Amino acid sequence: MRVAVLGANGQVGAELCLLLARQEKIEVVPVCRNRMGSAFLRFSGLACRHGDPADPLEAHRLFGDCDVIVNLALVNLQNYREARELHDNLIGNVARFSRRSGRHIYFSTMSVYGDARMHERMVFPSLYGQEKARCENVAKVAGDKYGLDTVIFRLGHVCGEFQGITREIRDGIAHPPVPVPDLDRASNVVHMATIVDAIVKVASGTVAPGTYDLMNRPQWSWKEVFEHEGRQIGLAPSFAAWPETSDAGFRAILYRGAREGLMALAGNPFARKASTRVLAFLPPEWYRRLKARYSMKAAAADIAKLIPRQEPMDAVLRKPIEGRFLDVLTPTVDLLRQPEFRLSERDVAAVWPVDLPFFEDGLFNDKSKGQETVRKER
Repeated sequence: MRVAVLGANGQVGAELCLLLARQEKIEVVPVCRNRMGSAFLRFSGLACRHGDPADPLEAHRLFGDCDVIVNLALVNLQNYREARELHDNLIGNVARFSRRSGRHIYFSTMSVYGDARMHERMVFPSLYGQEKARCENVAKVAGDKYGLDTVIFRLGHVCGEFQGITREIRDGIAHPPVPVPDLDRASNVVHMATIVDAIVKVASGTVAPGTYDLMNRPQWSWKEVFEHEGRQIGLAPSFAAWPETSDAGFRAILYRGAREGLMALAGNPFARKASTRVLAFLPPEWYRRLKARYSMKAAAADIAKLIPRQEPMDAVLRKPIEGRFLDVLTPTVDLLRQPEFRLSERDVAAVWPVDLPFFEDGLFNDKSKGQETVRKER
């Protein structure tokens, strides 16, 4: 079973490719835009394909021979209009150029629900969550149009050896106590092993097309999450109670909405240019005061980062997702015991692999070797 991974050089994509390569009967095809992006994967022994899957002239040769397309690609949202166009092109190309018997796995996020904290009554979805929700619909429509089975997985907090939240958890354990408001609260954590298991189940036809929330099976409590990571670094976590307060008041809701709105504006090139022009017309004294106030706040924020703060991780404050889960998945704790769901040590003497040949018109064309096109029976 040949599985293409779009966005293979990302934090999740890279670890996913290495783990998929350890699965029996799975041939992983990492797809990266260029050789610089694929350097780590090639260093780790995986051959890759290079090109832009959002370009219809390149899409077919990048994944046209693959049975499953795992779509982890995400464009920088600083220019939202361009990002929407690229996402539409990429998702459309997956549906258009995939095998008719293939499957598209589009990875979304629990942020489509708004990343609510406990006790919040009103939730404002982030721009990231809104775009992911829109892309879900694009993937469904494209799948229906071209007859491609589409599975959408909404990921929780991804834990794994390459993942930032794992480093944050282990760092907290190494510098006790860990502040947690409710250790028995269900987490939205999903380990890489469960993501791999879900992909393998989709590839085998066990999972019906649809939208699913992908968390550990069954959902782990935060106590289980911290205890597991503690075992990985040989430390028993100690905890400190954290008094959780409701931030559902009108002022807090208004402040959060305004903050996210300003962040979205700050990422818009037009808004930045407009604000620069406005500042140019302010009286010199006003401009100097605004600049001084901004510099003081920026310096205070940098200094604050140097001071250890015993505050809980944002993840432990989130409201548990109670959505549609996959019953066919293997329990996460059982997966983590199996060697094929853990990263192995790289053989430093291993030779860097040659790039994977492209797929063109039913043929494999290995241009990197300068060979003639040869037919390869699967």
